Amino acid sequence: MVSAGGGLVGEALLRTAIQAYEFLRIPNQPEMRIIGGPFLPEQSWQALEKMAREKKGISLIKSVPDLGAELRNAAASISQCGYNTAMDIVRSRVPALVVPFSGDRQDEQTNRARRLERLGALQVLEPERLDAQTLAAKMDALLQFQPDPIQLDMNGVENTAQLLKDLAQPKQTGAPADWAIRQPGIPDWLMPVHDALDKLADPACLFFRDDDCGWGNDRLLLLLDIFADFDLPVDLAAIPAALNSAFAQKLSRRMAAHPERLRIHQHGYAHLNHEPAGKKCEFGPARDYLSQHSDIEKGQRCLAELLGTAPDPIFTPPWNRCTAVTARCLAELGFQMLSRHSDAIPFEVSGVCEMPISVDWFAHHKKVRLDRMEWGKLLAAKLESEAPVGIMLHHAVMDVEEMQGLAQLLSVLSRHANARCHTMRALAAAEITHLFV
Repeated sequence: MVSAGGGLVGEALLRTAIQAYEFLRIPNQPEMRIIGGPFLPEQSWQALEKMAREKKGISLIKSVPDLGAELRNAAASISQCGYNTAMDIVRSRVPALVVPFSGDRQDEQTNRARRLERLGALQVLEPERLDAQTLAAKMDALLQFQPDPIQLDMNGVENTAQLLKDLAQPKQTGAPADWAIRQPGIPDWLMPVHDALDKLADPACLFFRDDDCGWGNDRLLLLLDIFADFDLPVDLAAIPAALNSAFAQKLSRRMAAHPERLRIHQHGYAHLNHEPAGKKCEFGPARDYLSQHSDIEKGQRCLAELLGTAPDPIFTPPWNRCTAVTARCLAELGFQMLSRHSDAIPFEVSGVCEMPISVDWFAHHKKVRLDRMEWGKLLAAKLESEAPVGIMLHHAVMDVEEMQGLAQLLSVLSRHANARCHTMRALAAAEITHLFV
């Protein structure tokens, strides 16, 4: 079943669905029912009827009184992601693909869709990727998708009234001081983090660095939406040779809209290994000054052209490895900061301070990845340091479960008075970087 809410802005989706039907490769091809919506313009409806005429397996209905009932009887749903449609999808638990409407500065449907996608309730196709063949491929896969059961409290009217009532009442003295009591539902693996924050005399400074921007664009957008949900900042380390122009412009617009929340800097040049033996490294001992300088400069110029603005003067080497020659090149090219791992020995190159990563989201011990509880304890231990705590992410290899874990961490950090998250640029501006020189 294909629907577009009221239908006012749904013609493109409905039209593309009719075109996609011809590309389906599903055995025993199911019927496609198109529901126009009560506000679909008459001219658009007539155009859709003309397209669907004489196409076997496709039927058109101008509108239905109860979309939820239709969804409960459907094998799969394709729609936009308006509020009412989203709630009907959740209630019916139908396998659903949504193409959120995204007009000028309108991201309500996109935000809702990404949140529900993180919960495993539906799948998302970005509107700019909507074409007949792409939609057909998504439709093929949709029939194999099983939405996760989720429990959402839909008593919005009653809950809102109670919240307003609570806010209107004067605060009572003698309320419990423990933060965990005021903010229930902290996962066990994050309790060590919460407890460590509680014990701090001064707030902890944290930053998030997400590597490999240019790969896994869909997952990167999901990660950015998670950070936006909690209004927390993240720094993207972008691979100049991997980033395409269209996606770079999308990131540039986001950065311009929220410069305090999203920053981009250079991540090597092409993320290629040049070492004939040993650990992988793009800017390692096998490369001389001229070759390193050339690639860093090309990447610097390429990234500025793609973004339409100068990226932050920060350099993250792929695999967190580089040489003193690299640091010398960075100083000559105007970079002010080098970010590697905390176990790397500082180069002490004049003009280039170092801001290392403290905790890897995929941290290992003896080649075995830490489980969630071990990871929480590791972060808790790092919070005891006076230095800013850098957390390294790799969106391209983070699945839905990983993203849900990240959201849990950000929820704790965003609500705790002793957690202060910053961009790397802001930390440098606050003159904290002397701790790393």
